[in-house]
Amino acid sequence: MISPRLSRGRSFVLAVGILVVLATPTSPAHKDEKTWAYLARYDSGLRPMRPSAVSAQQTSDDGDLDITVLINVTKLEVTVNGQVIYEALGGPQKMGYKRPHSGLHIIVLHPCGGRVMRTQRFITFQPAEHEDMADLITSIQPGRVVIAAAVPEWLMFMGEEGENALKNLGFTFPSRIASAEPWLGIAVTGHRVIAEGVATGQIGQHPPGALIFAVRVPKVCSEGRRCDWYADEKLQSQAKFCEHYEGYGDLCSCRDPFTADVRSKQAKLRERKEHIPVVVVTANKPRHLFRLVRNLFTVQGASETGVVVVVDGVHAETLALGAVLGVEVVVHTPVGTHNERTNANVRFALYTVFTQFPDVDKAILLEDDLLLAPDVLSFFHQTAWLLDHDPTLFCVNAFNSNSLPGVASDPTKILRSESFPMYGWMVRRQYALQAVLRWIPYGVGDWDFWLMRADSQRGRDLASPEVSRTFHAGSAGAHVDGFEQQLYYGRMMMTSDPDVKLENLTS
Repeated sequence: MISPRLSRGRSFVLAVGILVVLATPTSPAHKDEKTWAYLARYDSGLRPMRPSAVSAQQTSDDGDLDITVLINVTKLEVTVNGQVIYEALGGPQKMGYKRPHSGLHIIVLHPCGGRVMRTQRFITFQPAEHEDMADLITSIQPGRVVIAAAVPEWLMFMGEEGENALKNLGFTFPSRIASAEPWLGIAVTGHRVIAEGVATGQIGQHPPGALIFAVRVPKVCSEGRRCDWYADEKLQSQAKFCEHYEGYGDLCSCRDPFTADVRSKQAKLRERKEHIPVVVVTANKPRHLFRLVRNLFTVQGASETGVVVVVDGVHAETLALGAVLGVEVVVHTPVGTHNERTNANVRFALYTVFTQFPDVDKAILLEDDLLLAPDVLSFFHQTAWLLDHDPTLFCVNAFNSNSLPGVASDPTKILRSESFPMYGWMVRRQYALQAVLRWIPYGVGDWDFWLMRADSQRGRDLASPEVSRTFHAGSAGAHVDGFEQQLYYGRMMMTSDPDVKLENLTS
């Protein structure tokens, strides 16, 4: 469940482990096995959270439909029947950054109990974020109560897709509002607008006044099941999930819902000579995680590819989503803050995939904000033998930084370069062990640049396609903001051909 109050700060205790590997006269393979076992026993940073601890941190909330919303320059607060269910605090700008609660906030409530089904803030004072906002709005099921609260600054890069999504909810003010004016809209999707308002100010007067709304939305509790497929015994966990969380489009649609068994129906790979599993790294973006896993389940080879998801910390929604999709979710105990936390989670992902699949020699790592080409698994299997036969390669990337119009055109072509693993990459077990043992020191920087360093890379290159097999589709992540997404990643090409035969791999 989503927490009824957003955390305004969280501290973590960093556990530091010291690992000493003693040289023995055993074979390299046997030595590796002993090292993996040593890591499992003694390295606390690679330990998954205990199931009992996961269960203890899953909470639930309930509520009514008497809604009060306060918006001013320093605060956004939403209460249901007097209980604060959403809060974002702002304040003066610091070092050129916008106020923390600027942008557009979407809160989705269940129409019967008023339970929070989705909260998300979109940084619409940067490019690209309005597209993700529009995607969320269009994926909400009919009959849900939607609160849209916008605070200064939120209009600067509100594109056409975002405006149309708000218009489709029935709102009329957004297209007529001036910059820095707070706006609020409450609607029931597919039915009616409950309330809409804006706080205006005189020209030259900044900021405008506060906006306070108090409305009562009638409960709508349908008798019986919401969708006919809720009665299907095999889809009970999916039905339960869809009554608790929103923003998943056809996963929760009453008509032709997406189900995980689509994975078993995908064609097998012709070039498959070994099992190469996938590990997905995520933090707290379950909608993006669903988009990626849904995408993965519909590509050639999905039926014969193992998948494990590594989530940084306890997020009940992600755990429930994994159960619905039939993939194992392993919870990483958070280590450090900001970049250090991301670095530790990637390290844990490399460790986890090779311990969860002890018989495999290679694995693919994906991040949750990617889109996948239809031949992405075929691409990895066609190139896997290069890592076996060419000691000057350490990695195969599915992404190429130069996959741009006018630069890239041939999807059958593979290139060699000095670069770092990024946006979908495959490595051997031996390299993963080296990386886990010789990981980026705390406080140094980012994991991907660290893996590119000469002492980690050991003079080796990576192979990547001329035309990418993945597309970066996130605009508010730890490293990519809306400007970079719009100006760079949004222009990149990805092949749409499901059956590309790579050429000249022996050159």
